[in-house]
Amino acid sequence: MSHEFRGTAHGEEVTDLLGKMIAIESINPHYPGANQGEGALGAFVLDYLQAMGLTCRTEEVLPGRQNIVGLLEGAGSPGLCLEGHLDTVPVEGMTCEPFMPVIRDGRMYGRGSCDAKGCLAAMLYALKLLVRADVTPATNIYLAAVVDEEYRYRGVTHLLNAGFTVSGAVVGEPTQLKVVRACKGVLRWKLHTRGRAGHSSRPEEGHNAIYDMAEIVQGITQRLIPAYRQRAHPLLGPPTVNVGCISGGTIVNVIPDACVIEIDRRMLPGETWKTVAAEFGPLLDALATDVPYREVTVEEPYLIDEAMETDANQPVVVAAAGACRKILGTSEIQGVSFGCDATKFHRAGIPSVIFGPGNISQAHTVDEFVDLQEVARAAEILAQLCADY
Repeated sequence: MSHEFRGTAHGEEVTDLLGKMIAIESINPHYPGANQGEGALGAFVLDYLQAMGLTCRTEEVLPGRQNIVGLLEGAGSPGLCLEGHLDTVPVEGMTCEPFMPVIRDGRMYGRGSCDAKGCLAAMLYALKLLVRADVTPATNIYLAAVVDEEYRYRGVTHLLNAGFTVSGAVVGEPTQLKVVRACKGVLRWKLHTRGRAGHSSRPEEGHNAIYDMAEIVQGITQRLIPAYRQRAHPLLGPPTVNVGCISGGTIVNVIPDACVIEIDRRMLPGETWKTVAAEFGPLLDALATDVPYREVTVEEPYLIDEAMETDANQPVVVAAAGACRKILGTSEIQGVSFGCDATKFHRAGIPSVIFGPGNISQAHTVDEFVDLQEVARAAEILAQLCADY
């Protein structure tokens, strides 16, 4: 019979650990306001793991930016990985102190508290619970704290490309202690229309690229979006599309000869760039007439991250749900619309779930917070999962 971890987390220890992590600025260097990247937080994680006696290594992903990988030895391979990211988004506009954590009504406020230092703190503390209970898991347990999740996910990509392999992974993101086995993928690309510039007093002598783009945007709203609503996934709902940026023209009295939009398309399992591009074909064909100067160009995507769906019978899903039942008395399997590092594990052939304390609606917000009781329960669930896996 495995060790039972219900009620073993000490709230003061969890609070202290998370507070120290929030106080360390780790804004992704791609974004404004970053002073030290993930380096200082990575060093903190490394010290915490080594203090428990774990075997650790660092991986330089980019200059001065390292993944931290710790190993709690179990009875052998193939292993289970707890993965969380070190970086956060910027702090501009925050209404709470980003790096001076404050506790109100059982919540800890600060940048990264929800996304995703609360998750990483729960993972670190879960390992402490295992070590404290002198539990030897049936398989090796790895903790991977990676860089760059908030920009181009080069941390997890480096980890996996270097040959890291396990039989299952738990990726830390705010899920309100629900076990997530499916998440949408994302495509982002630019679409251009081109026309002919001219004087606004004689529009017939030019061709307005913004008008062409308006027809495309209208097609998205009137044709594609209603069609998407008809094919909902049982865990993820329908695919979605968003035109998030538009730019065109130079000054008001010149007929615009160029317009560009950026499109964000959330994908369901099985969808690819090829299938999505085919959906846009009829919208673009509607503009394919002999109008002089009209031109439509579709760029290749600058971001492709296909969706993930892990079979409900995979051991990592079964063990995660079982651990929730032992600690919480209940478990719930969900899908989420956001993407994360779990899709990369999935593409590497590693069955994965997404799990952690906090609500994704609080991620990146001006008053970001996480419920401290959820962080403590998450640590117990993760310790139970590692013991039972």
